[in-house]
Amino acid sequence: MQLGVGAHFRHESLDNPNGNPTGDFIAFNEANAKGERDVEAAFFELNAPILKQLEVNLSGRYDHYSTGFSNFSPKAGFKFTPIRQLALRGTWSKGFRAPSFAETSGQITGFTTYNPGSFQALCESHGGTYSGGSCTGGSPYTRSGQALGFRNNANPDLRPEKSQSFTAGIILQPIKQISLTVDYYNIKKTNIITGGPLSNSALDAYYAGTALPTGYSVLLNPIDPLFPGGLRSVAIIVGPYANASTLKTNGLDFNAQADFRLAPGLRWSSNLEATRINKYDFRACSDNSDSACDVQHYVGTQGPYILSSGAGTPRWRGNWSNSFEFGRATLTGTVNYVSGYKMTAEDQNGPGTANDCTTNLYDPGFACKTKSFTWVDLVGSYKLTDAITIYGNVLNLFDAKAPINPANYAAANYNPTYTQMGAVGRFFRAGVNFSFRPKEHLAPVEPVVASPPPPPAPATQTCPDGTVIEATATCPAPPPPPPPPPATKGERG
Repeated sequence: MQLGVGAHFRHESLDNPNGNPTGDFIAFNEANAKGERDVEAAFFELNAPILKQLEVNLSGRYDHYSTGFSNFSPKAGFKFTPIRQLALRGTWSKGFRAPSFAETSGQITGFTTYNPGSFQALCESHGGTYSGGSCTGGSPYTRSGQALGFRNNANPDLRPEKSQSFTAGIILQPIKQISLTVDYYNIKKTNIITGGPLSNSALDAYYAGTALPTGYSVLLNPIDPLFPGGLRSVAIIVGPYANASTLKTNGLDFNAQADFRLAPGLRWSSNLEATRINKYDFRACSDNSDSACDVQHYVGTQGPYILSSGAGTPRWRGNWSNSFEFGRATLTGTVNYVSGYKMTAEDQNGPGTANDCTTNLYDPGFACKTKSFTWVDLVGSYKLTDAITIYGNVLNLFDAKAPINPANYAAANYNPTYTQMGAVGRFFRAGVNFSFRPKEHLAPVEPVVASPPPPPAPATQTCPDGTVIEATATCPAPPPPPPPPPATKGERG
């Protein structure tokens, strides 16, 4: 059994003024945050082998923030190994996250892109023809791909986020050289702190001419010179940070490993890793006061569009690497894969629009789905000496091209989060590594000299009188016999 306990204290302070308060600099987002607080914590961890086949781990942490937040976060885990080839494992835990200084006493503005012509009122007021969610003709004022800002204001009344999660998995090792693992994870967060969760409702309300949600406002673009009386488009939506309702996600993690000696001096090892996201759902509010309060589904789409900077949530990701070691040489090839996704996002166009290609983030007339992407990397090395290694890499060996993704606003027409190698193309690199670490010189070991054996015990002899003496000595002479008694005189008669 092992037990560990500890305590922790830290002081946090931040003063981050706005570096672009007037918005005069391009590509420099406005952001500021300020605050300070003390944090005390105490924690423990207990690792207990209940049985030979069962191991249990218990831990917990208590945190207290001087700003008024306190929380205890427990965790429990187990590993059960009924036979050597099989093990079951699982965990359960709770957690929390205190609001950051930016969320309680700051402000930040971020930008995405949108299509203002998808709103009928704006399209028609600038000479366009609206049909099927798109605008044709009219002023360039309605074109797609315009910047849309989201300004999130501080909220000092925010509560900490809470989470609860559990995992369950199996480990298989049928033979020493092969192992397989499958793990299921399930995470639920409540009181999610998010910036302007009703921003889309505010945008819809503005273009519909209705009241915006409480606490929200919009900043508008300049008028259209061609249609000065037309409805002005939205430049920035202003909304507060708020505790949204819930975020739920679950999925599966896979791993397979193999390691074989194929021949003398030749070793092959293989590693396969894959992740499947089954669910990634967000709900902005727990009531039905707004249509945006319905559950938003992100898996297989480009949502959450704002939070992920347009990266989205592909359902599958994985890689498979194979290495061959022969003598001093090593060669490794890795296949990487990311599944495709729709260019839609329910945090932009509202719940229930994930499969509606008329809500395409770029243009409803453009292809709705971004294709999957697969690329191969090759890495090799040769160890000339213990100190010198030469290597060569060919990344994206077959020069795979990144699939087109014009809705992404973190890069031009591709997704840099998952397909950066496709934008760079085939990439070569070669070099030499030198190790200047001095060789370890072991101190000479003094030979161990055995102590001489003790001298043998001398031989002995026993003398006639019973005395024990060395064999080489002479027994003492026996004492002289006593004198004879005197003669007896005869009697006179």
